[in-house]
Amino acid sequence: MFRYEFMTLTQIGEIFGITSHQVGKWLVQIGLQTEAKRPSAAAFDGDFLSQGPSRSIDGYNWVWHSVRTVAALEKAGHRRISNPPPDLVDPPSLNGPFVSRTNEANGFDIVNGDGLVVVVVTGEKNADFILRLLNLAHRRRKCLPAANRITAPASATGQYPQQNFCNLQTQTSKRLAAPD
Repeated sequence: MFRYEFMTLTQIGEIFGITSHQVGKWLVQIGLQTEAKRPSAAAFDGDFLSQGPSRSIDGYNWVWHSVRTVAALEKAGHRRISNPPPDLVDPPSLNGPFVSRTNEANGFDIVNGDGLVVVVVTGEKNADFILRLLNLAHRRRKCLPAANRITAPASATGQYPQQNFCNLQTQTSKRLAAPD
């Protein structure tokens, strides 16, 4: 998911589309940082921190555990940006079930089973169509490229489906009507 186990506040801010200063304010609000901009006892107790190298010869920076910190900020109601920097975050997988939600840009985010945005769509009908298509692929567990295939339960022989692609046009056109 994240390319680094620990990140600076600047890097975490990039995931949310905000500055490191705003991340610091959010951490104060949820009790992980003090008003003096120092990590709180709760941050140390929860293993949110490690020491990272500083630009100075003998200094250090606090770096924050990526998964724990982002999860804490999301639990507090903050949302990641729809297209986070690829140097910090691995692309999300296409595992369902999928849901749709409105986003800040008056569009729709299609969210995977892990709660990550996988597709950004404009137009409610387009979002509904993409959502139904992805959920159909999720239910059938065989309609995605191998790199993004949804893992299907093993059969009695322990084998997974081998089909890399399916012909979505012929298999789904009768079930899903294209949006107007």
